[in-house]
Amino acid sequence: MKISRGFVFIPLTEHFRSIFGKSVNVSRRYENIETNDFSLFKQKFELDDALNEFRRLSSNETLSRSATLEMQIAETQEEADKFTNGNLVVIYDRSILQGNDRIYTEKTLYGPRIKGKPSDFNGVCAKLGFNGFKTFYWLGDCYKPQTAKYAAKETHRQGDSAPVTIAKFKLKFLEE
Repeated sequence: MKISRGFVFIPLTEHFRSIFGKSVNVSRRYENIETNDFSLFKQKFELDDALNEFRRLSSNETLSRSATLEMQIAETQEEADKFTNGNLVVIYDRSILQGNDRIYTEKTLYGPRIKGKPSDFNGVCAKLGFNGFKTFYWLGDCYKPQTAKYAAKETHRQGDSAPVTIAKFKLKFLEE
């Protein structure tokens, strides 16, 4: 089980919202957590420095929210099966490997589809940035729509058999 815990910020854009954590691949202090393998800020001052840089580099006065995030990412099916219901997301791993080396990381977070919002995989689930960070409540089984297991199975099937896993996802906005 991989644990990722720390601080993040979310720019409040009109349509899609990304979650930013600590940079590992770019020269800025921040990076989308879906491309940095869920690397989060460990200290609040790191978050504040990155947020100041983001605001300085942003072309407009984009508002943002700071939050804490804790993810428990299943690395095996047995670990995923142990999750209790609530706060579950599907992680679709579209990373590119060359031999044993990862040359590009992209692990997209999915939750349930929300009526009137964009969805993926024939309406099975939606990117968290589009659905308002809603999570699956039911772990369920592979045959019941709107459950995390069903979404994981369909994402894997429709996504060219790319690796898929389930994670506990707890996002809590900070008072500002």
